[in-house]
Amino acid sequence: MKKFPLEVRPSLLPLIPLFLEKMFTEHEKLITAIKSSDVDQLVFLCHANKGAAAIYGCHTLGQMFQDLEDCARLANWEQSISLVKEIDIYLTSLSDNCRCTGIKNKD
Repeated sequence: MKKFPLEVRPSLLPLIPLFLEKMFTEHEKLITAIKSSDVDQLVFLCHANKGAAAIYGCHTLGQMFQDLEDCARLANWEQSISLVKEIDIYLTSLSDNCRCTGIKNKD
């Protein structure tokens, strides 16, 4: 599985499990917004999650949320679905490979 770079300030390391848990919850909200074709909600979620990702040093994830936000503004639902799948792969990879989490940790 592909590994993604993550630069986290040491003071934030204990919060990574909570961050990932929150991101998985937000992922479900993204899917709901897409299924209901709710542009405003999808844009809001993407923007908020982009900021959260930046705080934790997940710049790749932040860019994914930016790309999804751009698609949402255009109501490009097909591309939005594809991007949400990519976000899921990214989050799963982080969760599987981040030793500081207790979530799906593989050694």
